Amino acid sequence: MPADLVESFLMLFVVMDSLGNIPVFNSMLERFDPSSRREIIGKSVLVATCILIIFSLFGMGIFSYFGIEMSDIKIASGLVLFVLALREFFGAAEEHDTSAERITVFPLATPLLAGPGSISTVVVVTGSLGGLTTALIVILGNAIVSYAILSNYEAILSRFGKPVSIMTAKISNLIVAALAVSFIRQGLEELLAFSGILKI
Repeated sequence: MPADLVESFLMLFVVMDSLGNIPVFNSMLERFDPSSRREIIGKSVLVATCILIIFSLFGMGIFSYFGIEMSDIKIASGLVLFVLALREFFGAAEEHDTSAERITVFPLATPLLAGPGSISTVVVVTGSLGGLTTALIVILGNAIVSYAILSNYEAILSRFGKPVSIMTAKISNLIVAALAVSFIRQGLEELLAFSGILKI
């Protein structure tokens, strides 16, 4: 259980990529005063947390209703994560909005924090890595860490500078890509084993 908890926590931490998201948060919040920045960050983390909790509670039920197996989820999750990692690694353009209310939900809460990668990771953790309790602990733990990092992003940038944060984002994206390949491999192995083609 502790091993699953640590592994799941690190997986979600890497996918949420709070450190790598610092330059984006900085560019979108720089026109707000410090108090408003903290409020927007707090709300965006809260919204992202609610989204992930909803998927941890009902994601598997939805997939079960449509007859989706865990191996299918792993393969699909891996593909989503891999595409997401490539898109972020090669620097897809971010969308800007002038409304504080709008940017709190999109793009800060989703897809930056609770995007396809985070949702896929939560579903996999709930379904096979640790269960619902582990998923909820991991989500709440990452919410606290994300808020701590993002609410202090100015101090982090002033201490290390944007190049370090960008470098961290690129390394995180490589790790996400590797996790994606791992998901796809595990899903294919389970699918082939279920079909009797492969004995694990």
